[in-house]
Amino acid sequence: MDFISGLFVDLSLLGGIVLFIMSFFKKYEKYRYKMMIVGVALIVIWIAFVDTASLQEAYREGYEAAQGI
Repeated sequence: MDFISGLFVDLSLLGGIVLFIMSFFKKYEKYRYKMMIVGVALIVIWIAFVDTASLQEAYREGYEAAQGI
């Protein structure tokens, strides 16, 4: 399950960056604002999941350190 969630997080970052950059091309001018919004939303999803994983790991390490005291 960790692999799947990690893959989702990585793909959301990659997709967000690609969509955000593509939104500035003239070819996609008609869809510019939609692509920018979706790109930023995917980057925000990446930030939320990375922060959640970091908090869970910090909690687990703190819990294990407290058990040793």
